[in-house]
Amino acid sequence: MHGRAREREHLAGLVAGTAEGRSFAVLVEGPAGIGKSVLLDEVVAGADGLTVLRAVGYATESEIPYAGLSELLAPVLHLRERLADVQRAALAGALALEDAAPHDRFAVPAALLGLLAVVADERPLLVVVDDAHWLDDASREALLFVAQRLVAEGVGIVIAARDSDGGPIAAPHVERLRLAPLEREDARALLRDGEPLAPDVTEALLSASAGNPLALRELPRALSPAQRAGLAPLSGPPASGSEVQAAFERQLEALPAATRNALCLLAAGAGCPSSAVARALGEDGGEALLRPAVDAGLLAWRGGRGAFRHPLLAAAAYHVAASGERRAAHAALAAQLSDRQHRAWQLSGAALGADATAAAALREA
Repeated sequence: MHGRAREREHLAGLVAGTAEGRSFAVLVEGPAGIGKSVLLDEVVAGADGLTVLRAVGYATESEIPYAGLSELLAPVLHLRERLADVQRAALAGALALEDAAPHDRFAVPAALLGLLAVVADERPLLVVVDDAHWLDDASREALLFVAQRLVAEGVGIVIAARDSDGGPIAAPHVERLRLAPLEREDARALLRDGEPLAPDVTEALLSASAGNPLALRELPRALSPAQRAGLAPLSGPPASGSEVQAAFERQLEALPAATRNALCLLAAGAGCPSSAVARALGEDGGEALLRPAVDAGLLAWRGGRGAFRHPLLAAAAYHVAASGERRAAHAALAAQLSDRQHRAWQLSGAALGADATAAAALREA
């Protein structure tokens, strides 16, 4: 990781304080590709001796109440029995673990605060949530409720969100840490990590990227070997940091159509059981279909499954696909899901109310 010395030192100090029983909450903000996810990974890597709970917001789940909390709390839900009955029932109902019962609006946020305190009683706790701008409203409200009420529970919360997607996250009592563009020398060092570039090309990319780390990583990939060597002109000004999505889409367009369709399905399956996604992709979890994307550096292949190198890649793979391909992806996933709620979500993506089967499944969920 290049640069960010001040931010990295500050977050490391906060995490060290949590290990000693102090609490904190901080909101890391910045535009797409500015390095929020990498910074969060470093925070987690330095959380020795702490319990770590992680969740990621997904655009495809942003309308599903408590989808984010379901992912975050899955490893510790067995501890909910230690909560007061009202809080336990509210949390279990919200996460579809029990029949939902009427409850006060603040019952679930209060239950979340109580459950995190229970977890921290056993060992100091670090909660890390990435892409909070894509969290469903109910999960985000509960998380921010807790973040603004920590006292001495031994709980640290780090939330990362884009400040250019929708309105700013309202959390007046939470510390905000805004990531600025990289300094020019740090950006230059980041470019040196990749393929060799001619000096003029390096300067062009430094200017175009405006210090955006993801742009610095991806823009050279969009150039031909001759362009990187300065032997062929750049086809117009290089994409700026605000156009990283376009750079991803150009890389996707170079892949076979079957691979792009498989990537669309992989992106649509975010939040689904990995086994169901693998079945929907077909033989060997779609390894043969996805191999061109792995070879192109767009995917990592780990443990028999593909993982996008960055959430923006998943978004690009999903939205660059034709609407019919997106519907087909959701339908293929629904066919492999036994969980009623997950299946209903995928059927809604496949038909969006126009299909009687989807409507019935949604009524039953």
